[in-house]
Amino acid sequence: MMSVVFIFVFGLGLIVGSFLNVVVLRYGTGLSVVRGRSRCFSCDHVLTVRDLVPLFSYLLSMGRCRYCGSRISLQYPLVELSTAILWTLVIMWYAPLVLNVPTMLSITGLLIFVSLCVAIAVYDLRHKLIPDVFSYTAAGAALVYVVGYMDPMILFWHLVAATGAFLFFYVLWRVSSGTWMGLGDGKLAISTGLLLGPSGALAALLFAFWSGAIISLVIIIVRRLAGAPSTVTMKSEIPFAPFIIVGTLVCLFLRIDMGTIAAVLTI
Repeated sequence: MMSVVFIFVFGLGLIVGSFLNVVVLRYGTGLSVVRGRSRCFSCDHVLTVRDLVPLFSYLLSMGRCRYCGSRISLQYPLVELSTAILWTLVIMWYAPLVLNVPTMLSITGLLIFVSLCVAIAVYDLRHKLIPDVFSYTAAGAALVYVVGYMDPMILFWHLVAATGAFLFFYVLWRVSSGTWMGLGDGKLAISTGLLLGPSGALAALLFAFWSGAIISLVIIIVRRLAGAPSTVTMKSEIPFAPFIIVGTLVCLFLRIDMGTIAAVLTI
């Protein structure tokens, strides 16, 4: 029975992922994200239902437009697949629990949050920008998730963590005049604090900075070996939102906090 549920949720995740592709591509362009037929960006041909089946259309067409043969971006299947996997993980995470109103509230908030995580990560990778509406909606979804616990003390400490996470990035942004970190990263970090609380949020942000520093160092080394200019920073070279998101989701699903990190470091 549960396997059928997981398959159904995976399918729903693919559909949501397909919609997220539309949001990422159309937001900020003046085009509606809910109206207007999808078209091939190369030949402008209107796509049919056969072309729009999440993931499977891409696989069946071998990643090319059926009308002009131009290559279709890998973004489409990756966003759809990532969203489907995250939706399935959320349901698997809650599968052992009794379904009641608070639990359903948390599940709903978390499903919306992970969907927005995919949209934010891809949008930031494409534009090096996090739209405020994405960040604030993600924070709202994270708040719904926490409210589902129906515990005032949990809510209080998660609000403290959200405030602290934002202030940390705000100080970095203010001191560096925006050269070290964008304020959009701080707005996104509000969700991390709301979702994980003080210990978990700190662990997630440490993970984000560690992984971001490693990737940045690799890119700088590669650029230097290639003879490219070496005056690059994390902010100028790679968007930071994906690292915050990965750190948040890893700490959430694996239940990692500072206690876990301290235990590993002392081994």
